[in-house]
Amino acid sequence: MKLGILTFHNALNFGAIMQTYALQYFIRQNHPHIDVEIIDYRSKMLSDKYIYMEIISGNKIKAPFRIINRFLKKKRYKEFIKRRISFSESVYDDNSIKDADIQYDLFIVGSDQVWNPDLSGGDMNYLLRFANPVKRNSYAASIGQTNLPSMYRESFPPILNSFNNISVRENMAAALLKDIGVDKHINVDVDPTMLLSEAEWNMVAGNRYDKKKYIFVYMVNCAESLLNNACDFARNNGCDVVYVGPYIRKTGIRYFPNPQVERILVFFRNAEFVFTNSFHGTAFSILYRKQFLIDAPYSDGRNERLYNLLALCGLTERTIASADRMAEVIDWAAVDAIVEKEREKSCKYIEKIVAR
Repeated sequence: MKLGILTFHNALNFGAIMQTYALQYFIRQNHPHIDVEIIDYRSKMLSDKYIYMEIISGNKIKAPFRIINRFLKKKRYKEFIKRRISFSESVYDDNSIKDADIQYDLFIVGSDQVWNPDLSGGDMNYLLRFANPVKRNSYAASIGQTNLPSMYRESFPPILNSFNNISVRENMAAALLKDIGVDKHINVDVDPTMLLSEAEWNMVAGNRYDKKKYIFVYMVNCAESLLNNACDFARNNGCDVVYVGPYIRKTGIRYFPNPQVERILVFFRNAEFVFTNSFHGTAFSILYRKQFLIDAPYSDGRNERLYNLLALCGLTERTIASADRMAEVIDWAAVDAIVEKEREKSCKYIEKIVAR
């Protein structure tokens, strides 16, 4: 049996790459009879959108640095993909993606915000419209919005109601799909990164350890206040600050603009404390049982996946708004039990997909 996974594999984003790797690895390890590939689909809408975002956010002075950083980051991610992820031999676009239906017996779309039209540019191929309905499944797909524009409220239900199995990542996404007329059962499952154990992630990270104690700051969007909080905390606790994220002019920190993907895992694993504004930064803090604090600035649905994960694990107090409680030690035995229970539920869901 051959299974194709459709996701945002081409994004220069640590979380996107980690969830892509994790879902493929998990299926391979637990269902070795299945030949599973990541479908190398190049969405024109998605590519055009990223190009547009780079243009409007451009700065002539910083442009050369941005180009160099993007080149180095792309190089790092390509190296990881070559080592760890298997893709389809064919590269598909909007005109040829229908040919993938001939190549695969099953499809899974997800995880990541594949059903967020603001990110996908409204590309309906991320709803597997090109595939035979009997092959359509999703895993932990995310919408990343509290509402959908009317055109998608009309176009989503007919396609999703044809799916064999539907799984989303947030309770809000399940409620939204029900509200717009999706009448099939909808699972809510953990992000693929949570399917792998700490030991399995350590196999990726390797054996590297840092000699000095440090606070790790991992950001996907600039938040100078979060970095300042981390620096104050580090100073009060006799630690260095290791920072991965967009450039911020700040002295006294160890800044890594484009580390290897495996090195980012090492930073999480070896940190004394983590400050982050990232969903996957939060996920890896939990997986590596790290004391952490998050900044979640958005109120438009983009942070729902983060709030959902915190609520699931009983960790809603780990936000900047509750920073006075960050000295409280997390009960990791209780969190581990919750994660394991959710992992088992998601394992059963995937078994249901591949058992056909």
